[in-house]
Amino acid sequence: MVVITRTNGFTRLLGLGHILWIPLLLFLAGRFRSVPADDLYGTWLRLVVVLNLMSLVLDAVDVARFARGERSEIVSVE
Repeated sequence: MVVITRTNGFTRLLGLGHILWIPLLLFLAGRFRSVPADDLYGTWLRLVVVLNLMSLVLDAVDVARFARGERSEIVSVE
């Protein structure tokens, strides 16, 4: 993400940095069968997966918008 920021600035392309969450989500979702949903840890586990999936969707939208030409910086430091 440092390289992306250094080369492109603080743009929507930074969503690519979260692609490594996909294996994490697959790993966590694979634990659903072994942890009951009514257990506190099971609830936390499912909540983490849902929130990370939502974040990945937002990141995918941002990267798609960057690919379609929205390449201006999101945050500018002045």
